[in-house]
Amino acid sequence: MTSIKRIMCMMMLALASLAPAAIIKTGDVLEIVVQAHPEFSGRFTVGENGTIDYPLVADQPIVNITTSELMNDLTIRLAKHIDNPLVLISIVEKPSLLSISRDMRERAIRMYANVAPGKSQGEALNNIQKIGKQFL
Repeated sequence: MTSIKRIMCMMMLALASLAPAAIIKTGDVLEIVVQAHPEFSGRFTVGENGTIDYPLVADQPIVNITTSELMNDLTIRLAKHIDNPLVLISIVEKPSLLSISRDMRERAIRMYANVAPGKSQGEALNNIQKIGKQFL
């Protein structure tokens, strides 16, 4: 690596360390960049089980830790495979309040079907609202 690239990498790392570390949550999209190693870089979505499809941490839940903690962990793990890894991790996308997972969608469909069998979604929703008012 040329000296200019090394200086740029060090500056990027310094800037990343100044930014407050974000806490990783389910549904977040992480961008993992391993400098000079695109085979270890990419975007990864944190699944419902709290893991990402990244070979070195695929079985390890990463929710409720900071991006800095994951960056340190990956740096240690990658150091066993490549020399002096420079790892940068950022959350590039967070789930919106309007997003719904497949499991939640299926659950909602089952709820509608159980509350008002044979009725329209509007009628089922009215029944659910009535039930909610009774219990809430």
